[in-house]
Order: sequence, then C-alpha cells, then structure tokens
Amino acid sequence: ALVAAMAAALGTWYISSGVPILAIIAMAAATWLFMGTIIHWWEKMRAGKIRAAFNGMTCAHLGLAIIMAGMTIDVFWQQEKTQIMQPGDTINLGNYAMTLKSVKQNSEPNYRAERAEIIVSQNNAKVLKTLYPEKRFYPLHNTITTKTAILPRGLSNIYSVLGDYQGNNSWKTRFYWQPMVNLIWLGAFFITLGGLLVTLGNKKRSKI
Repeated sequence: ALVAAMAAALGTWYISSGVPILAIIAMAAATWLFMGTIIHWWEKMRAGKIRAAFNGMTCAHLGLAIIMAGMTIDVFWQQEKTQIMQPGDTINLGNYAMTLKSVKQNSEPNYRAERAEIIVSQNNAKVLKTLYPEKRFYPLHNTITTKTAILPRGLSNIYSVLGDYQGNNSWKTRFYWQPMVNLIWLGAFFITLGGLLVTLGNKKRSKI
C-alpha cells in the first residue's frame, strides 16, 4: 500500500510539474529508503529488540536517504545566472532579487581588490542581507582570486561571485541558488552518528 501510494503521488508530481524522470526516480529511491528505515525501526521498537548498534544502522540508512534527496534537489533544481551588471541593476534568482549597489576599490597590504555590494531581497521587498564578493589581485605572486559571498537560507545557500570588469562601469557577476544543499551535510551527520552508535554498541557487547 505504501509503495502504491508513493508511486501514485510521484506519478502525479511528474505529470503536473514536468520534473525530469531521473529526478523522480532518485527522489522515489530516497523516500523509499527513508520510510522503509523508519518503518523497520518502529517494528523493532514495538518488539522490544532495539539495541545501540541497530540504532546506529538506522541513523546511517536515514543519513544515506537524506544525502540522496539533497544531491538530487541540488542537481535538478539549482539555479545559476551569469550576466553583465551595472550598479543599480537587479537580477531575479528564484524567489530572490540580487541588486548590484556598487563596486569599490579596496587596498590591503598584500593585495588590491574590487569589492561588490550585493543586496539580496525576497519578492523584491524584504531585504535579507548585503553580500560582499571580491575579486583580488596579489602583485607579489601576480595572481587573481575571487572571494565568494554566501548567504545561508535554512537548508539552502545563495552564492554571489564578482567577475571581470567589462568596461562602461559594468562587471560580470554570477549567482547560484542551491536549494536544500545542506541536506548533504545533515545526512553526513546522521551517518557519522550511526557509525559512533554502532561502535559503542559493539564495544558494550564485547564487554558482556
């Protein structure tokens, strides 16, 4: 019944949204693994057969399912925009608006930098934060590097990168929105926790 319900829900999702079939398959696999692990753990708990090692295995399987979901969403739903902007220009990125307010020159003892001021707002109204990506030049080593500015939004991240000067008071900019990408780190935490619980459980059993 659970499999049939999942298949019906995912089929409806595919038809209504036009999501790539590979994304549907990957999300179905992650959901099946997550729900199957929870159901198996619940059955063991009701039977009174829960041990630390089993809890560790459960955490590891949940972590794997969470990582699968996070990677799938990141691959199929992330957005990237590259464009030429002048101060005052605004680019929409998902539900967010990225406005280039200014680009200023900045000198430090070991490098020179162009520092952009990017205002991030939601629905063109609520200002969330100001980001300051940089493009740095190190004269001693004759190298150029970029400093990416990151805005965490729950389990998602917004990245802002300042590119080369294009003339006429304009710069190339690049923005990324990676929805739910931090699920990957959350899943890694569950797997690590699972490994610790398995290790502690095995040590406890060896002492008995």
